Amino acid sequence: MGYISDVAAVFYAEKEDFPMLKLFFKENFPYDDFGQCVEEFDSHYAGFKFICEGVKWYESSNDVNKFNEFVGRFNDLITDQGQPWHYEFCRVGEEYNDIEFERGRNTACLLDVSRTIHFEL
Repeated sequence: MGYISDVAAVFYAEKEDFPMLKLFFKENFPYDDFGQCVEEFDSHYAGFKFICEGVKWYESSNDVNKFNEFVGRFNDLITDQGQPWHYEFCRVGEEYNDIEFERGRNTACLLDVSRTIHFEL
């Protein structure tokens, strides 16, 4: 079985900066492992949202490593080359206090975690 998490990330830019972000994303994102979890969006910002529910998100996993390598390259372009892109990541595990949250610089805070209580009677 294994420990299950829900994972979300968003990679975005102002609309005028989206074409370069789209090119980078299409050439570098590990679509073979996570293509079904990615969707392009266009609202106030333009970018890609990543939602993967009920996944075994282990640091030792090859596909998770590919995702993390992509994020590393993405962040390098932001910090080293000054790309005006943004990144937010969240992983919610099975345990109540198991939440991992990461944001890049100057984000719009598009991701948030909300807990609810419901009854299944």
